[in-house]
Amino acid sequence: MSKFKAIMLLILLSCTVIFVMQNTETVEISFLFWRFALSRIFMMLFLLLMGFVLGVLVTRWFMRKGKKTTDLTTAV
Repeated sequence: MSKFKAIMLLILLSCTVIFVMQNTETVEISFLFWRFALSRIFMMLFLLLMGFVLGVLVTRWFMRKGKKTTDLTTAV
């Protein structure tokens, strides 16, 4: 990893931690028939983790989809 990428990753991670630590109130969440209260920190960390996982899965899906189309074109 280049120094630039490492520095940008560190800055982004630091900003995320600062943002999350400043939002500590409890919030109520309703989803369909469920209602529950939890700390905003846990909600943000959960959503951040979900976004990361979905980003990785979508990227892999597109990469795999691209590989299949190139494999078909090279086979002809």
